[in-house]
Amino acid sequence: PAKGLYPGKTHPPPEPVNVQDHLEWEVIRILDARLRKGKLQYLVKWAGHLSDKDRISWEPASHLRNSPDLVQEFHSAYPHKPRQS
Repeated sequence: PAKGLYPGKTHPPPEPVNVQDHLEWEVIRILDARLRKGKLQYLVKWAGHLSDKDRISWEPASHLRNSPDLVQEFHSAYPHKPRQS
């Protein structure tokens, strides 16, 4: 969590945002990509989750359609990783 103006104080984690009538968590970064059963998946680091086990997860590419800049940034940095065809 981000540090506040006062030492020892932190801001609460971000809440999910409403996108087209459903809640979505903010993607901090894409860490990896893989193909599973012919489907592209991304390893995603999320904002706002409180537990470490929920902070990083493999997600289908369709779950990142609202994060095209992060997908492009990932593939620019890792051009040999699997991508949408």
